[in-house]
Amino acid sequence: MTKPLRLVHCTMEIGFGGGIARVDSLFHRYLNRDVIDPVFVVAKPEEPDIDHYDPTLPYVYIGSDNRFEKLLEIMSEADIVQFSGGFDPLVCEAAKASQVPVLIEIMHHSEPGQMFPYIDVSACVSETVRAIQPVPEKTIVIHNGLDIEQFPFERDLDPLGKFILLESTRREKKSHIHLDELADNILPIDPSIELWLAGRGQEGESTDRVKFLGMRTDIDALYRKADMMVLLSRKEPFGLVALEAMASGCVPIASDDGGMAEIITNGVNGWLVAGSNKEAVTKVVMEAFSLRGSEKWERMQQAARETVEKKFTARGCVEKYESLYLHLIEKKGRREKPGPIDIAPTPDALVGDATYHYPQGWDMVKSDLQKMLETDAPITARICAKAVEMIALQAISQNRGNIADMAFRKLYLSGYKDIKWMKQWIAVMPEGSNEKEAVVADLLSMDGSDAEVIMMAVEQAIGKGSVLEAVKILENGLLKNPDSVELKEIHDLLKSKLDERQKGWDRLSD
Repeated sequence: MTKPLRLVHCTMEIGFGGGIARVDSLFHRYLNRDVIDPVFVVAKPEEPDIDHYDPTLPYVYIGSDNRFEKLLEIMSEADIVQFSGGFDPLVCEAAKASQVPVLIEIMHHSEPGQMFPYIDVSACVSETVRAIQPVPEKTIVIHNGLDIEQFPFERDLDPLGKFILLESTRREKKSHIHLDELADNILPIDPSIELWLAGRGQEGESTDRVKFLGMRTDIDALYRKADMMVLLSRKEPFGLVALEAMASGCVPIASDDGGMAEIITNGVNGWLVAGSNKEAVTKVVMEAFSLRGSEKWERMQQAARETVEKKFTARGCVEKYESLYLHLIEKKGRREKPGPIDIAPTPDALVGDATYHYPQGWDMVKSDLQKMLETDAPITARICAKAVEMIALQAISQNRGNIADMAFRKLYLSGYKDIKWMKQWIAVMPEGSNEKEAVVADLLSMDGSDAEVIMMAVEQAIGKGSVLEAVKILENGLLKNPDSVELKEIHDLLKSKLDERQKGWDRLSD
C-alpha cells in the first residue's frame, strides 16, 4: 500500500474568535488518513490560558527559540507544507531549505500573497481574495466549509416575541458600520427589536435593547436565538459566520463588497447591501421584520440552510484540498529522501523571527538582526525588506539607534535603497561607520537636488579636508536649487576661503 502523503499544516491561530482555527479543525476531522498523514504545527509556545477551538486537535508547538531549526526537523519527511498565507517567511524559507516538494498558502485574508516565487499555489477562500493576488495563474478558489452538524437547523426564539439582530465578529475587524451604530435607525422600527453584539472586543455598556456579549464559546446557541445575522465588514474575505448563521436558520444581511456575495443570493437566502449606507441597511431590516413568520420568511430560512448543505460542507471543502494535494504531487513528485536539518536560517526567515519577537522585547530583535548581519546572503523578499524598515523606524521612535542602524545596514547590504530611510540611517549611524561615505554618495546620485543630502555630502567632504570637493558639490546643487539662499551662502563662504588659500599659494610661488 502507498504510504500516505505527509502534510505539515502550519498555523498561528488556535483559539476562539477567528475563522482560521475553525477551518484547521475541519482538516483534522475530515482529512482521509489513508491518503494524507497530517501534522499540525503552531510556530510559537503553547499558551495554557487559551481556550482551544478544537481541544482534540493535536498541535505541535515549537516555542520562541530556534524556530527555523525545529521546523526543519518537522518538515524533513514532509511531502507538502501548507500555511496561512500573506506573510510567513519563516515557514516558507524552512520549507524551501527542507526541499519540501509542494508549498501551499491558504489565503484567509484580503491581502496579497505569493511573497516568494517558489510558493506553488495560493488557495484563496473566495474570488474576492483571488482577485488581489499578484499571479492569478497560481491561484485556486476553495471556499471554506462548515461542520454543519455543529449548527443544527433548530430555532430557539424568544417566547416574548423579540426580534433579535446579531453581529458576530471581532470588534477590531474593518467594518463599514457596527450594529450598535445603527441603533438610532433600527430600534425605532419596533419595540420588540434587540441588537446583540458578540465576539472579541464586543464590549461596552449594554442597555435593555443593545447588548454587548463579548467573546462567546456558545455562538451556535446565539444563532438559534437570533432572527438575523448582520455583518457589514469591509471587503470580507469569505464570511464563515454567515455560513454558521445560515445553517442555523438565522437569515443574514451582509456587505455586498466581499466574499459574502459568493454565499448569499439577495432576497433568496439573505440580503446583500451597501455596507456603508445606513438607510439601505435600515430598509432591509424593515423588510425582514415585516416578513417574520410568513411563508416567504420560512422559505428564506430553508434556502439559507440548503445553501450550506449543498455548497459549503466541511467534507466537501477538505475533499477539494485533497484533490489539490494529489494534483500537485502528481505534477511535482513526492519526497524521495529526508530533508536536511542542519541549515542556518536565511535572512528572510530571520525577518519572520524578528517580527514575531518584536512584541516580546528589543533584545530578541537585536539578536535576530545580528544573525542577519553575520551572513552575506541578502533579504530577498521585498515585503521582508519593508518589515525590517518598519522595525528600524520603530527602533528610532524608541531611542534604539543601534538597533535601527543594524536593520538599515542589512537592508543596504541586501541591495535596497530608499532616500527617506537612508537619510534616517545617516542620523543614527555610529561615529566612523564604514558605510557612511558610500550611503551619502548614493543619496547624492539618487537625488542631487535634495538640499539636506547636498549638505550631508558637503559636511563629509569638509570632514575629509577637501574644501574643493565641497565647493563642487555645492555648485552642482545650486544648478538644481538656484533659489536656495542657504546653499549659496555656504558656497560663497567656502569659495572665498578657497580663493584666499589660492592667493596665498600664488604669493608663495612669486
